[in-house]
Amino acid sequence: MKNYYFQSTPSSYTLKDKLRICLLIRGSYSDGNGRVGRLWQTLILGQWRELFYSLPIENTIKDNQENYYKALKSADKQADSTVFVEFMLAIILTSLSTSDPVSDPVSDPVSDPVQKLLSVMSDGYLSSAQIMAKVGLSHKPTFRKNYLIPALTQGLIIMSHPGVPNSPKQKYKRETQ
Repeated sequence: MKNYYFQSTPSSYTLKDKLRICLLIRGSYSDGNGRVGRLWQTLILGQWRELFYSLPIENTIKDNQENYYKALKSADKQADSTVFVEFMLAIILTSLSTSDPVSDPVSDPVSDPVQKLLSVMSDGYLSSAQIMAKVGLSHKPTFRKNYLIPALTQGLIIMSHPGVPNSPKQKYKRETQ
């Protein structure tokens, strides 16, 4: 499904088009597995615009879960995705207004992700989930690629278990020099 979508989706599709496709994919899960549908939604929107990987859309949906299910039910009942698309556009707008501005470290060197990571670190160890929450991220691959790995590579933070980098008990703290 992923390969078909990405090979067949014109770049001229709008955000509304993308959300309609997300609704169609979501409807293909007969067990009502919303997590899988939302994962696809994040993947599709993130592939379209990388900004979507770092927006707290999932948290905003969770905060508005009753309305989310009403929009899905209404779209299904009416056989028209407009209600769902409008709801998701409102969720995206809310996510944009409640999150920190997201920038591209290449085109905007002033707001460096590593600096943001360091600003939330303390002298004590924190798990990656704790750091992600403090930074305001929910997409772990983006966190690892843009924040964690560069900070480790530059020697700005250290691991609690350096001999076992993939340890589930791994935590990180600022390097004190």
